Amino acid sequence: MHFTITTRPHHTAEPVVITVTGELDLTAEPELTASTATALAATRASADGPPAALIADLTATTFCSAGCLEILHTAHRQAAGHGSALLLVTGQPALLRPIALLGMTFDLAPTLGHALTRLQPPPRPARTSER
Repeated sequence: MHFTITTRPHHTAEPVVITVTGELDLTAEPELTASTATALAATRASADGPPAALIADLTATTFCSAGCLEILHTAHRQAAGHGSALLLVTGQPALLRPIALLGMTFDLAPTLGHALTRLQPPPRPARTSER
């Protein structure tokens, strides 16, 4: 088993990104739990603004156990509970199939770029001047 978790630096309102590579099996559960808890804490609303979103980038993950999927699903529910969101980035059938079989619901994006685009606020309408 080999995996790494890196968290992108976060600034107010920018999403926190966890990048996971390799296999998430039973032995990865403690570190995944700790990493998602740390990342969730970083998404909490501050005096400066609303809560940031959390992105779990699993595009380089080759296996994810049911236990690790449950950790991610719990993080998804916790993020929603404090007004944030967790987006799961994957297009891997090896991950999508177990998610479907387990009846889990995630916000999914096929690439990190798609996830970041989805999280951008909609453009403000142009103001028209009235004379």
